[in-house]
Amino acid sequence: MAECVLAQARSFVGEATRLNTLFADFEQFATRLLAEHGHRAVLVFDNIDVIAKEDPKLLYTLQSLAKEAADNGPYKMVFVCSDGPALAQMMAGSAWSRGHYDFECDI
Repeated sequence: MAECVLAQARSFVGEATRLNTLFADFEQFATRLLAEHGHRAVLVFDNIDVIAKEDPKLLYTLQSLAKEAADNGPYKMVFVCSDGPALAQMMAGSAWSRGHYDFECDI
């Protein structure tokens, strides 16, 4: 049992490290894009209802990163969801102060 928990912990640390590396690489790209072309990069997360359901802490972390990026980062983050748990979760978070939402119907 302890080996299983340890394996899960190592997996989580590995995923967190990969996520940090991914964001560091993206931020370098976005900084270069802003400096060279004057445009902010946009990172889009589609169907975040899945994240809200399976890993709410990850969604909270992404939202915090989006707030930081909105305040002083070289990129913007966009979250796409249905009118489900993700929207309610995001609106309840403190990072929502920088957020806004638009409604669009897909028929």
